Amino acid sequence: MKLYLSGAIDNNPDYFEEFEDYEKEFVSMGFDVVNPCKLPHQHNKTWASYIIEDLKALEKCDKIFYINDISKSYGGRIEKLFAEKLGITELLPFKKQEVKNEKF
Repeated sequence: MKLYLSGAIDNNPDYFEEFEDYEKEFVSMGFDVVNPCKLPHQHNKTWASYIIEDLKALEKCDKIFYINDISKSYGGRIEKLFAEKLGITELLPFKKQEVKNEKF
């Protein structure tokens, strides 16, 4: 199962570590995790070019997980709408054991 991590990055000085911690946790549970912070980002480094690359990666995923509040994040809200339109469902907050027993 391919899982995309989404979350607010702007105004979050610890965003990289936060995304990386969730990535490690989900990988340990057997997920193929897409961490947008680790995409190659071989583009002109504008906000638009980042979100376009992120959406291309999200398009290939089965689920999306919001690691923090995206209500004030333009990118997070765009990713949420994009995922909804593509039928990519949200992996809800959980206890580790519940996910291990879940059939996807």
